[in-house]
Amino acid sequence: MQTSARPWLTLDEAAERAHRDQRTIRRWAATGRVRDWEPLGVRLFNRDDIDQAKRETRGQGRRKVSDVSY
Repeated sequence: MQTSARPWLTLDEAAERAHRDQRTIRRWAATGRVRDWEPLGVRLFNRDDIDQAKRETRGQGRRKVSDVSY
C-alpha cells in the first residue's frame, strides 16, 4: 500500500522538515518564498515550497557581525 505525502504542513512540521526556526518559515511565507494557506484558522505551508526553500538556502547560516561590511 502506497501513501502519498500530504501537500500541506503545520508550522511545526514545516520548521522541522526545513531544519529552521518557525520565524524563518513565517518570513518565507511573508515574502512569498513559500505558499501558505489558512483554512479554519490553522496556518499551513506547502511541503514542496518548504523543500525548495531549504535546498536554496543550504549552507547559508546566520552571518556574524564581523562578516558584514559597512
